[in-house]
Amino acid sequence: MILHAVTITAFFVDQAAQAPVQIQCVQQSTPDSWLKQWIPTAVSLLSIGIGVWIAQWSFRASSKRDHEQWVLDQKKAEWAELLDAINDCQDALPRVDLLAGSAPVNESIIPAYKKVLRLQQILFNRLFIDKSTLEPIMSAWFDVSEKAKMAMGGHVIEYTVAYAVFVGKVRGAARKDLGIQGINYPVTGV
Repeated sequence: MILHAVTITAFFVDQAAQAPVQIQCVQQSTPDSWLKQWIPTAVSLLSIGIGVWIAQWSFRASSKRDHEQWVLDQKKAEWAELLDAINDCQDALPRVDLLAGSAPVNESIIPAYKKVLRLQQILFNRLFIDKSTLEPIMSAWFDVSEKAKMAMGGHVIEYTVAYAVFVGKVRGAARKDLGIQGINYPVTGV
C-alpha cells in the first residue's frame, strides 16, 4: 500500500514538473489572395469616380440652364431697346387731326423721320432675336419707312397708320418670342 501511495505521489510530482499548457487564441495568418487585397481600393476608386461623374453632370446641367437664362436675358434686353426706340419714334410723330383728314406739314416731321432711321439701325442689328421672328416686323418696317418719306410731302395720316400697324406687330412678336400670353396693349399716340 505504501508502494501505491508512492507511485501516485510520483505521478503528481511528474505532472507538476511538466511545462504548463498554453492555449492559442490567435489564429495563424494565412496569406490573403490578391483579389481580397484590392477590393477596398477598387470600391474607393469607384465611389470617387461616381462622385466626379455626378459633379460633372450637375455642372453641365446648371451651365446649360445658366446659358439659356443668359440668352433669354439678352433677348429681353434687345426687345426692350427696340420697344424703347419705337416709343421714342411714336412720341416724335406729329399729332394728326383725324376729323380734318390731314396734319399740318411742318418741321416736326424731320425729327420723327430721323428717329425712324435710328429705329431702322436698332431693328437690323438684333443678335438674340431670331430672324424668323423679325421677318414680319421687317416687312411692316419697309411700309413705315416708305410712309415716312411720303409724310414729308404731307401724307402724315398714312404714316401714322402704318406706324401703328408696325408697333402692333412688334409688340405681338415680342410677346410671342418671350412667351407672354394673353395681354393685348392698345396702340397709343396715334
